[in-house]
Amino acid sequence: MKIKLLLSAFIFISVFVNSQPATAILNYEKGTEALESKNYLDAISFLTLSIDEFQSTNAFYNRALAKYYIGDSCGFCSDLKKGTIADDFEAQKLYLEKCTYCVTIENLSDSTKSTNLNIRYVQIFHSKCTSDSTISYIYEKSDNQLYSADRTETDTSPVFTIVEEMPSYPGGENARNRFLAENINYPEIAQNYFIQGTCYVQFIIDRNGSVSDVLIVRGIGGGCDEEAIRVVKMMPKWKPGKQNGKNVRVLFNMPIEFRIEGIR
Repeated sequence: MKIKLLLSAFIFISVFVNSQPATAILNYEKGTEALESKNYLDAISFLTLSIDEFQSTNAFYNRALAKYYIGDSCGFCSDLKKGTIADDFEAQKLYLEKCTYCVTIENLSDSTKSTNLNIRYVQIFHSKCTSDSTISYIYEKSDNQLYSADRTETDTSPVFTIVEEMPSYPGGENARNRFLAENINYPEIAQNYFIQGTCYVQFIIDRNGSVSDVLIVRGIGGGCDEEAIRVVKMMPKWKPGKQNGKNVRVLFNMPIEFRIEGIR
């Protein structure tokens, strides 16, 4: 059962699996009860104990709500992102609505215009609390998963979703945005058939910073999925993620939006 709260979000009720520690389940249930009773500080304490033992999407989500209600907006956004990093796109939409702001760039460089003939402007959605950002390309008109077969190395080590030090693009988010803006092209067939939307790209940052295992977890077709994969595979090596001071493989998600001017 789910109980609706503000923000069109939900308190998640017991959907744990048997492999989770009993104390993690108990603290999760206590935290959820406290959240329902509006005892937000107690909810945060119990849910934190649960997360310390087992990092579940639901616990992060409920703790995010508790932090929101006590006015900790950055804590809310941080937990919301951690709880939805895999494939909950409705939660990602909530994150974009509540935790980001948009900057529109209309004065584009000549190199960007030369490689994107019909581009009108670029929109960058910045996180309000971190350096994360999402870039969208706005063009004027003139469901199958896709995988990348090539790998930079054979590596069977564990893949993490959340680590102490997340991977970072060389030069930071602004450099990543410039790279995407200068290299991505809106496919002609997508423009001709008014295909637009967001491609959700997932890939792994390996221990040496290389990008591997690129796939589209939700695509829009018209060549946009292939274009998103092509550009992600072109990216230079990242600064790898770290856990306990060691480089580890980290699963990374990056939405790339294709939108045609004047089409909603």
